Amino acid sequence: TSPILFPPAVAVFSIDGIKTVSATNDTPKGSMYKYFHDWLGLGLLTSNFGLWKTRRRMLTKTFHFNILKTYLDVFIKRTNFAFEVVSLTSIQTHPPSEEVADTGKSVDIFPHCTHLTLDVIGLCAFGQDLRSQLDDKPSEYVQSIYQASECLFYRIFT
Repeated sequence: TSPILFPPAVAVFSIDGIKTVSATNDTPKGSMYKYFHDWLGLGLLTSNFGLWKTRRRMLTKTFHFNILKTYLDVFIKRTNFAFEVVSLTSIQTHPPSEEVADTGKSVDIFPHCTHLTLDVIGLCAFGQDLRSQLDDKPSEYVQSIYQASECLFYRIFT
């Protein structure tokens, strides 16, 4: 067996390689996915091919282009808001006369992308505005996502 930090992996660098890997029907998920089962169950992310294929077929119609077009306004508004927040964050951490790209300094956009994703999924999939980008303090839902992620990280690496 290999150490958890270096599980067996396949790197694909060509379209033909992607086609070959995609055509394989019995490729199991990596061993790290078992840690997600208690939290996420056996869904698209964590299931092996047979169950994955069944679940994927059920969801295919949901992601049809015409259905996704109805959510375009949500995508645009929430993405623009996230961009504004990131811009304000960079202005607060750098002098207004400096362009962040020109300073060599970085801005951590991970939390902003996380909140953007949660807001879009909340509105589009559940019809709920989680307000994760708007509130100074993360909502109870967002806090529980962070807590579950920390527990999962701890479980995998300790």
